Amino acid sequence: MVRDLPLGTRALRTAFRIVITAVVLSCPFPAPSQGRDPSALRRGSAPMKTFFDLRYVSIPGTDPRLKQARAVESMTPAVFCFAECNGDLSMASRITTGEDGESVDGGLYRRGDGPKPSWELVYRWTIDKDVLQSRYLRGLTAVPDPRGGGGRVLLAAFEYPGIIVRFEPSRAGANGFIAPEQELDIREFFRKEWDTPAARRRGAIAAYNRFVPVSDPRSGAPLWLCGAWVERPGSPNPPDNGSHYLFRHADATYDWGMVFDPAHPLPVGRSLDATRRILISPFAEDARRVLYFAGYDGPYVDNRSAWIYKATRKERL
Repeated sequence: MVRDLPLGTRALRTAFRIVITAVVLSCPFPAPSQGRDPSALRRGSAPMKTFFDLRYVSIPGTDPRLKQARAVESMTPAVFCFAECNGDLSMASRITTGEDGESVDGGLYRRGDGPKPSWELVYRWTIDKDVLQSRYLRGLTAVPDPRGGGGRVLLAAFEYPGIIVRFEPSRAGANGFIAPEQELDIREFFRKEWDTPAARRRGAIAAYNRFVPVSDPRSGAPLWLCGAWVERPGSPNPPDNGSHYLFRHADATYDWGMVFDPAHPLPVGRSLDATRRILISPFAEDARRVLYFAGYDGPYVDNRSAWIYKATRKERL
């Protein structure tokens, strides 16, 4: 069955229209009867020094070692994203801490080429020792500088406290560090949009993967899409239990859209949660008029599932 759903935003409701045409995939987590422990923690890590030496651990959710494994995770390096900007390759990796909880590795790095290539640390942020998510910088993407001048800047999102920032490589300080400039406080943005001053922090996450460039059908101006996890008041009840994404304009202002099919709503108690990935269809027959939205977040195993939605619009992306 094919069903159409206009997914507009407050500012672009009539101009940038996306319609859900199909739920491509809904993948529930395996149940215990399928021979797997659904509460298990499965972790893979690639230490920076060995890089290709992958290590996997499987620990039942009720095992006391789970807490220990999460503590180890805070001390394990992990690369989150790469981006090329103004001819330089940048990388963001998770902040790692020593046994005393102090930062020892990770941050935003820039690669230096030459006979002896190396990675230079250009920014390391302050973390909250009690919040693992404060170590994560996601979605590194190069975009034109909103101030003009022909240069490019790096967009990224701090998972905690839930903000989108930009780094301007040409504005490094005397110590060589590039301080970020905030573009969007995700919680405050949606609180104002929904007039919900008591909205929960949980779910104020964006840009699990890099921002996706598309075009404004009215003007042809560039836009960038990124997924988000924001718990809308009323969730997990329909129609508030869908997922969300953000539009970024070239002037660094933002708008939002929602993934939800009113003709086939999710049942009460379930929600789509995060849009983790947005992809322009690679298939020639779709002629750049199709987007795929994929998402969910975890680890949840009771009644949740990963998903992919296919969306179309009349104009080329």
